[in-house]
Amino acid sequence: MSQHSEDRLPTATPEETARSARILPFERPQSDAQKAVQLRAQQEIELKRSREENQKAPVGRWVIGFAVALVPVFLLLGSLDGFLRVFHKINSMYENMPDPPQAEAPVVDEPTEPGVVMLRPMDVPKPAPAAEPKK
Repeated sequence: MSQHSEDRLPTATPEETARSARILPFERPQSDAQKAVQLRAQQEIELKRSREENQKAPVGRWVIGFAVALVPVFLLLGSLDGFLRVFHKINSMYENMPDPPQAEAPVVDEPTEPGVVMLRPMDVPKPAPAAEPKK
């Protein structure tokens, strides 16, 4: 609740203000150190402002920087594309290769691997039904 002393004064007529105390602003003159600090701060502000204006790079510089940055990307994508093209070409060569002539081997129904048993039903004639003995 800090109020300035001017705010605390009631509004008064000119006659009343002549009789009452008036608030006068008091300013001390700046010392040499304060002047030097203020001057240095002002110079620093101006220097920062001039640097900001000079830092804006022209559009051509941005375009050149962007193009230089894209060179490794294009090299990587180009090498990957080349590798995949070679891979597809080799793959199509193997797919289109004619089959080598095969020597005809005798067809064996029986398994030739030892230890493998294939069970098949036997074609055995059924025995004739036995006649019942007469009594």
